[in-house]
Amino acid sequence: MMTNYKCNRCDKYGTNKFSDMIKHFTRKHCCKKLESKIFLSDDQILCLSIIPYTNNNHNIDENEIQHLEKSNLIDYNKKELFDELDKIEKNKCKTCKYCNENFLLINDLKKHIIVNCFIKYLHNKRIEDNKEKDLDKINNNNIYNNNNIEGEKSNFYNKCDMTNSKNTNINTLNNVNNNNINNNIYFDIKPVQFNEDWDISKISNGDKGNIMISQFMYTELLEEILKNNANLNVIIDKEKDTGLVYKDDQYIQMKLKDIVSNTMEKLNGHLNNINKTHPNTFKEIITFSRQMINKKYIDFVNNTDIQNGVGKCMSNIYEKVKPEATNIAKSIIKNKESSKKKDENIDRY
Repeated sequence: MMTNYKCNRCDKYGTNKFSDMIKHFTRKHCCKKLESKIFLSDDQILCLSIIPYTNNNHNIDENEIQHLEKSNLIDYNKKELFDELDKIEKNKCKTCKYCNENFLLINDLKKHIIVNCFIKYLHNKRIEDNKEKDLDKINNNNIYNNNNIEGEKSNFYNKCDMTNSKNTNINTLNNVNNNNINNNIYFDIKPVQFNEDWDISKISNGDKGNIMISQFMYTELLEEILKNNANLNVIIDKEKDTGLVYKDDQYIQMKLKDIVSNTMEKLNGHLNNINKTHPNTFKEIITFSRQMINKKYIDFVNNTDIQNGVGKCMSNIYEKVKPEATNIAKSIIKNKESSKKKDENIDRY
C-alpha cells in the first residue's frame, strides 16, 4: 500500500513523508497559489494537502470540507495542529482527545481531527477567550464606575453602556449579513490589469480636488479607486504577506511588498496626472501639491519604516474589498472553465 501527499496550493510539491509536507507548509515563504485554487480557502487547501493519497486515491473529497469554505482558522493555528498529530503518531493513539471517540486506525483519527474536531476546538477556544475579555471589560468598567461615578449619574452611564452594547450587537449582525451578501454575489466584470492604470473616471472633480490637498492623498485616492469594481484586481492575504493580482488575463501570486510598491508607483502617476489636469486651481496650489506628491513617493522609496507603515495601511484597504475582489475572480475563472468546456465539446463534435 503506497501513501503519498500532494500540496493543493501549488500542485507541484509532492512527498511520501508527512513530516516533509509539514515543512512545506511551515516554511517562511509559502508556495504560489494557483489561479484555479481561488475557490478553496486556506483551511480547505491545508486539509486536502495533509490528508494522504492511498494508492493514488485521495482519502478525502471536497464535499467533506465544505464547512471550511470561508475559513482560515486551522491554517492560522496549524503549528498546534501539527504538534497534536505528531503526538498521535508517536503514542499510537486511536482516541480523539477532543470528543473521546475511538478509531480502529490512526489515520482515521487524524482525518477526524483535521476535518472536524480541531476546528470545533478552535471555535470554542475563541468563544471562551472572548468571554474572558468581556469579563475583564466589565470588571474594569465596574472599578471605574465605583471610583468615579455615584448615584443617578452612575445609573445614567450604565444605561449608556447598555445602549452602546445593543448598538454594537446590531452593527455586528449587520456586518455579518453584509458579508454574507457580498460573499454570495458574483460580479460579471473583467477588472483592469494590475500592470495597467486604474479607471478613475468615476471619481468626481470635487473628490479629486479634496484628495490633492489632503495629508493622506495616496491612501484616500486608493480608497476612491477601489469603490469602482472594475479596479478590484488584487486579492490580499495579509497573514502570508502575499496576494493574487489580475495580470495578463490571469491571477498570479505576488509578494505583498511588491503589490504595495506597484500600488504606490501607480498612485503617484495618477496623482501627478490629476494635479496637471484638475480645472480651476491656483498655480500655487498646483505647484505645492506636485511637490508633496513626489516628496511622499520619494520618502516611501527611501525609508524602510515608511514602507512598513504604508504596507500595513494599504493591505488593510485591500482587505476591506477582498470579498468583492474574490467574487470577481471566481466569476472570471468560472467563465474560463465554461469556455474551455465549450471548446472541448466543439472539438469532440
